[in-house]
Amino acid sequence: MGKQSAVWNYFSKIEGGKKVKCSVCSEHLTYKNTTSNLLLHLVNKHKINVQVLPAKGGKRKRFSEEGKQANTESAESDTGEDPDDPPSQEDQAKRRKSYEGGPLDRCISNQTSFSEGGSRDKDCTNALMFMIVKDNLPLSTPEKPGFRVFTKTLQPLYHVPSEPTLTKCIEAKYLRLKLYVGDLIAKAQHITLTMDLWTHKYTMRSHLGVTAHLTIGSKIRSFELGARLMEERKTEQNISAAIRKICEEWQIDSNKVRACVTDGGANIRAAARAEFGDSKHIVCVCHRLNLIGQKAIGNMNAKPPSEQEAAQHDLPEDEEDLDVEGEEEAGADPLRALIIKVKKTVRFFRQSEVARARLDELQKAERGKTESSCLKLIQEVKTRWNSCYDMLERYLLLAPLVNRVILELQRSRASKARPPQIMTAEEEDTLKEVKDLLSPLARATLELSTEKNVTLSKCIPVVRNLRNDIEKFQPTTGISFNLKENLIKLINNSFAGIEGMRMFAISTLLDPRFKKFAFFQDQSAPRRIANAVSWA
Repeated sequence: MGKQSAVWNYFSKIEGGKKVKCSVCSEHLTYKNTTSNLLLHLVNKHKINVQVLPAKGGKRKRFSEEGKQANTESAESDTGEDPDDPPSQEDQAKRRKSYEGGPLDRCISNQTSFSEGGSRDKDCTNALMFMIVKDNLPLSTPEKPGFRVFTKTLQPLYHVPSEPTLTKCIEAKYLRLKLYVGDLIAKAQHITLTMDLWTHKYTMRSHLGVTAHLTIGSKIRSFELGARLMEERKTEQNISAAIRKICEEWQIDSNKVRACVTDGGANIRAAARAEFGDSKHIVCVCHRLNLIGQKAIGNMNAKPPSEQEAAQHDLPEDEEDLDVEGEEEAGADPLRALIIKVKKTVRFFRQSEVARARLDELQKAERGKTESSCLKLIQEVKTRWNSCYDMLERYLLLAPLVNRVILELQRSRASKARPPQIMTAEEEDTLKEVKDLLSPLARATLELSTEKNVTLSKCIPVVRNLRNDIEKFQPTTGISFNLKENLIKLINNSFAGIEGMRMFAISTLLDPRFKKFAFFQDQSAPRRIANAVSWA
């Protein structure tokens, strides 16, 4: 009988055909009318991919380590037929199905794909790198015992790389991605840059972050080009030099930069204008809204991030809010004093386990909450005004239950810490009006805080609606009246010339949703339209 399979180029029958001898390593293997074990021997021990002959009319296929093995011998194993006998059409169909996904083929594919350099091994390592980079995990994560137990349980065949190996893989991945992003930037016709100065939470060192935004087809893509360490003072000259180095590293021509967005800090604004020109610079509207909110709630010393010399962070759960005592000693205005009173209540519930547990019990009993859905009081973060809005909103939602808990603890003295004073009805009414006045500002911030959509054309309409909503509000308390007047003044000062800025005006005029109806200074609309047409 003739031998169809190419596997017989590496084996010869011995002992009357009961065994075969490998011509590569001289090892003796059992043979029982099927060559599947012979193929497995060649692949695993000698890394030999054998080309085999399928049934007549079939295509020659390769038994490989990439998981797409197909050979006639695997069919022999299932049917027990001799490969020399011509199979019927029904048998051919069965064998084709076996070639594509036989149990033995899948087993071999699974083993070989998880070997070093295999397809599944690469996929798992790439996913591991993505997790570490995306979630900002330490590079030693794969070497931790718990992680190794998890991966071994999930996929025993995968060999978790060590920290040095993973570091090399991430560096190689970065270099490949850098070339890819550089090619996209080189092909882009126009680029928008956003720049931000920030201070690292743990090292307390300042960095300049630069992000490039460009369109690929109909999609907007954003790439963080770098975070350059600012070892010197954050002056206009030093910031400008850092911007120039990043642009030179990525070969970004200033003529290709369509716009440059920064916060309102004088130093970074001057640096951006020096590098790209006054007409290309845009101050981030969300940063301005944040400053308006901070100043409105009594933080009059608020500065843009680029002008802050030290970082300000969120409070840990168990840390005292020292700013409260400092503000009280300095003498706060009536609105700030009321906010401080809320902060004291929130701090008490964060630090008192008894108060927090009792608040959860009342939510379960009276509002149908579960253990996981019980609401917690939110503490204000000094650097973000909207955290104050969130704090007031959550406090007013839980105020009836909070007051009951405080009264119970005052009577029973079950808490070691002294419970705070209960808000009066007049104070709660004032807080509700303060929250309602700040609500348009919170909606405006949320509307403009997006990453995947262009919001430049929305800025003028959003500012217009913000001012109209606040002007329509009718306060009933002195604190609310002063807050309304302060908000209107801050908005007018911050956005006085926004309609005269060409980029804002043009984008709004060209947006079919708004056109000229979004402007609130109608007498200057014809001039803006003429300037927009001539400039575009």
